[in-house]
Amino acid sequence: MMMVAKITEMTMVANFIEMTMIEVTMVEMIIEMTMVEVTMVEIMIEMTMVEVTMVEMMIEMTMVAVTMVEIMIEMTMVEVTMVEMIIEMTMVAVAMVEIMIEMTMVEVTMVEMMIEMTMVASD
Repeated sequence: MMMVAKITEMTMVANFIEMTMIEVTMVEMIIEMTMVEVTMVEIMIEMTMVEVTMVEMMIEMTMVAVTMVEIMIEMTMVEVTMVEMIIEMTMVAVAMVEIMIEMTMVEVTMVEMMIEMTMVASD
């Protein structure tokens, strides 16, 4: 009985070590993610007020896209109307690209993220 208890105890210790390693990996990932967030905050601080306004416009445009998706959900099964909505949303994306061209390469990454968010919203 003592031998069985010892083996079980050792197995539990091994499992605990594995779990701890997973936790450490997760902590490392969190630290990396935090570093990315910190970098984004630094970029925001470095940006001028004009560029901040552009980001605010992007957020507003994303909200417009969300509203369009809500309208689409409320819509009947008329495909033509849906196509018109998709064309309107594409025009919003084109406006975003125009803003992206005006911004420097550092801010382009943020705009790309915004466009991805809009695409998620349009889905």
